Amino acid sequence: MDKKTQSLIRESINEKKEEVIRSFQVLFQYPFHPDATFIMLEVRGDGGLFGLTVTQMNGWGKQLTKNV
Repeated sequence: MDKKTQSLIRESINEKKEEVIRSFQVLFQYPFHPDATFIMLEVRGDGGLFGLTVTQMNGWGKQLTKNV
């Protein structure tokens, strides 16, 4: 990602910092699959909360497609 895009993302998040924090607090209360070792946040801008797509992962090679 180029520096200008990174700067614009940071700027837009900082403009609504409190709203972003509240939204992430809600997101991380989601009941993720027990085998999930991390979640990947993909910034796409074409849908989802703040244009983020959340993917549950179990290691780098395995995407978990089932919720708890």
